[in-house]
Amino acid sequence: MTAHADTILGLATALPPHVVSQSDAARALADWFPAGHPVRQTAPRVFRLAAVDERRSVVDGFRPGRPGPLLAHPPPSTAARMALYARHAPTLAARAARGALAAAALRARDIDHLVLVTCTGLVAPGPDVALVERLGLRRDVERTVIGFMGCHGAFNGLRVARAAARDGRRALLVCVELCSLHVQPDGSRDALVSAALFGDGAAAAVIGRESRARPALVRLGRGASRIEPDGGDHMAWEIGDHGFRMRLSSYVPRLLAADLASFVTPLAAGGEVASWCVHPGGPAILAQVEGVLGLRRGGLAASRAALRAHGNLSSATVLFVLARELPRLAEGERGVMLGFGPGLTLEGAAFERGPAPVPVVPAAAPCARVRDAADAADTADTAAVH
Repeated sequence: MTAHADTILGLATALPPHVVSQSDAARALADWFPAGHPVRQTAPRVFRLAAVDERRSVVDGFRPGRPGPLLAHPPPSTAARMALYARHAPTLAARAARGALAAAALRARDIDHLVLVTCTGLVAPGPDVALVERLGLRRDVERTVIGFMGCHGAFNGLRVARAAARDGRRALLVCVELCSLHVQPDGSRDALVSAALFGDGAAAAVIGRESRARPALVRLGRGASRIEPDGGDHMAWEIGDHGFRMRLSSYVPRLLAADLASFVTPLAAGGEVASWCVHPGGPAILAQVEGVLGLRRGGLAASRAALRAHGNLSSATVLFVLARELPRLAEGERGVMLGFGPGLTLEGAAFERGPAPVPVVPAAAPCARVRDAADAADTADTAAVH
């Protein structure tokens, strides 16, 4: 067996406990506005068109008649939201990281470099430092934080992790995003679309050299990156007084389609592509990608299923899609991962299914609605915001 250095040895995903149904979230957001406000009529339609069934949140409070701290009057400050991020992000990140280490049959002290990707929180010391303690990583573990890059951040994280995992070293990549903390009840189109699409989740991967004792789950191939000209105004991520604000132009799918074919050509070279793991930024983006790539019906089934089940999880999403795809791929089958983010940025990476026999499926968390401990946590969250 040829031992490849750039391989994913273990992969895992994690979701927070609070289930947010799309219909409940639409009504809860609409209820924030006074009677007669246009959003009370438009929110249900926007949420329905998002092609999302439910999402998860670290904070309860997206149910009609029981608004949580994020739908308070007035909306919580950015500082209050960052306090919630500091509290919840390390826990969710640690769950995904433990799963990836277990899948790779490695101990925390076997990791030489930790790469943390996140764009939904800013705090120092951050979740990377918390993970050292929670996972039992070595005190001399190297750390890199990739922040505020948006939905394509996992590709940048993979790039750093691959560079770090040379000469027999191993890297742990963790993407953790708490998008729900930034719901914006301001009535704008961008705020409504963001509230309808984004959820919370974490994903982790162990990168290192495969061996007979530790076969590869995924062998990573060439990567690619491109910034589209004049795309910055169409997708942006800004810090406001009441959380982070997303700008999402309806023109984004057409912008992506313009140069996507030439972008993927080198990634797809070398044989048939059996799997397209595309970041589901939204249903319109997936439709454009299907058209440009000429995919048959069901060609992006994993992307659509991830969007429907969990929403857009920003940087973590493409690893959720990959986790859904791997069980159906045979050893040696080739795939391409694609992601899009602010800039407007296109990111991609070719991959090949490795021989590791253990199927990887997206992790689920039990519904916390019936747990007393979860109710206690919600009370503490409300106190933290107010």
